[in-house]
Amino acid sequence: MKPGNKRLVAPLLLILIVGSGVPSLAAEKSENKIYCEPTPDQSVLYFIRPADMMGFARTLFIYADDQLLGTLDNNSYTCVRLDPGRYLLWPKQGDSVLNLEAGPGQVYYFEATFGIGFSWLPESEREASLQEVKFYATATDKELAKAAEHVAKRLPKVQKLAQERAVNREKRLQTWPAVDLSSYSTLYIDDFQITDRKALKPKNVEAARSATERMAALVKGELDSGPFAAVHQGAAGEQPEASLLLKVEVVKFRPGKLGGAPPPQPGFSITVSMEMATLRFGFKVELVDATSGEVLAAFADERGPGMPYNIERNVPLDLVSYLRASTGAG
Repeated sequence: MKPGNKRLVAPLLLILIVGSGVPSLAAEKSENKIYCEPTPDQSVLYFIRPADMMGFARTLFIYADDQLLGTLDNNSYTCVRLDPGRYLLWPKQGDSVLNLEAGPGQVYYFEATFGIGFSWLPESEREASLQEVKFYATATDKELAKAAEHVAKRLPKVQKLAQERAVNREKRLQTWPAVDLSSYSTLYIDDFQITDRKALKPKNVEAARSATERMAALVKGELDSGPFAAVHQGAAGEQPEASLLLKVEVVKFRPGKLGGAPPPQPGFSITVSMEMATLRFGFKVELVDATSGEVLAAFADERGPGMPYNIERNVPLDLVSYLRASTGAG
């Protein structure tokens, strides 16, 4: 083993040891896959947990406010229908706290990781991720009984954490320029452009591209239910009137601890999770009138190790809050 790799092995072994105990609960799994179709008055949420070494013998619980949405074992998925409205999504294990504005007829896809929580899946990965997992999971009676205990103990802490993050986000956004976007009804999210030469090196480029794809997917997922009438992701051709283009240039990307971890055992993958994938992230933003080409706002920012929660969720949600505030939607 090369000396430079020693510090990477210890954290990985710790993750495997902590997460590999015999579980006290296990979701009920079936190889007969079930798919949820959206209805005009409900939305659908998919949570997909790939075959992964991290916590592979432990069950992941996922909630919306005080409602158990599902439980996931390794290599499984679940889906659930929700009425339209605003929900606080959170896992029993991990600190992924996400406000979802569920819209009627919409379908949302999340990748779930034990000890971390969940992250938005890019549109290009959704179908493949769903087909790769082997089982459809449903909660057992024992898990349903355990859910009430989880909600009583953890929900107040989750709500407090969400409020603290909202306050911190408001402070950060005060440093970004004010702009009036109330006249725009359509948003195009351009593919994030990576210009950092170090990020484009072979050892970093996969992590950098995966990170930026997930960040763009999170922006789109959050804005699908408003305030824009339509949101599109990826390079756009001819845009209609009243269209806004969001352009993000990644000028600094530094991967986190597991970027050089040893290869996993056969049959398993190591999810380079959102918390571990990015250590430092510098970016430039332009908001452009898609018809005239006028730059409406331009600014630069950077996130580093001192941030209170992970960078790849932090930056997209900052952008979402900024766009909502700039359209008058708050």
